[in-house]
Amino acid sequence: MEDEILIINARLFDGQKFIVQDSVRVSNGIIMEITGGKTAAPTGYKIYDLKNRILCPGFIDIHTHGAGGVDSMEVSSLRRARQMAGAFAATGVTSFLLACFYENNNNAASAVSYLEKAGPSAARFLGQYLEGPFINPVKRGMIPRRFMLDPGRDMGKSVKAVLGKYSALKVMTIAPELKNSAGAMRAISKKGVIPSFGHSSAGYDETKKAIRGGMRHATHLFNAMEVFHHRNPGPFPAIAEDGRVTAEIIADGTHVHPAAIKAAVKLLGTERVILISDSTAMMGYKDGRYYLDNAGPFTVRQGAA
Repeated sequence: MEDEILIINARLFDGQKFIVQDSVRVSNGIIMEITGGKTAAPTGYKIYDLKNRILCPGFIDIHTHGAGGVDSMEVSSLRRARQMAGAFAATGVTSFLLACFYENNNNAASAVSYLEKAGPSAARFLGQYLEGPFINPVKRGMIPRRFMLDPGRDMGKSVKAVLGKYSALKVMTIAPELKNSAGAMRAISKKGVIPSFGHSSAGYDETKKAIRGGMRHATHLFNAMEVFHHRNPGPFPAIAEDGRVTAEIIADGTHVHPAAIKAAVKLLGTERVILISDSTAMMGYKDGRYYLDNAGPFTVRQGAA
């Protein structure tokens, strides 16, 4: 990484709006100055002319299962961690939560140690996002059954086992209609983990109850949940009408229709909608058939798995 650079002729977006300045001076990875007009480069600076392309803050992807040919469940070495995190950085993602499924071994712990050492040229690992294991089999989507648990009678024991294996856990998807799921939600909240609604067949009333109980997030809105109907509205209105709840959307044009995305943004507002990739290890790969150990064979068609 070069220590001193000057970026010129950029359309600068500060995260909320475009600004009039068009030059950025960076020293040792830190933005030192943002200016406009003709900016002379100090001695020793490398100049990058963006020729009116957009320069914006890096993306934070809070829900991704991999990139660069490396799946979140297969980060088995520092080389593979760098391969994945480098692929994120190449797309403008500067930090990420790595989504994974529950497994009864120590792979998750080793993955964290590798990702934390990936280095400055890679996207920064912010923590783990666990999809499950307390989810509804009816709405499991691509998640194999072996990665699922029922809170059941031994809910406390099950939650303790899960939390013990994921030291960097930040978000956990839970289906609130499962027996004892409210207790699971309280237990993970006490550990600073965000309970997220998802992979669920819960309706409007069950979702409202879960929100009152502390559910503050929704995993990939519209996908792997009940649909909206005027007599049976499902979870979407419950999520939309409570300002404390944020919601992810896979805005690739395949998983959710653009009209549904527009409706969600209009109802929730831009501050509550979080764009995610939910990418697989094959992010950026050409259309074709692939295989992952945790998901089996699948097809990439027009960029979507």
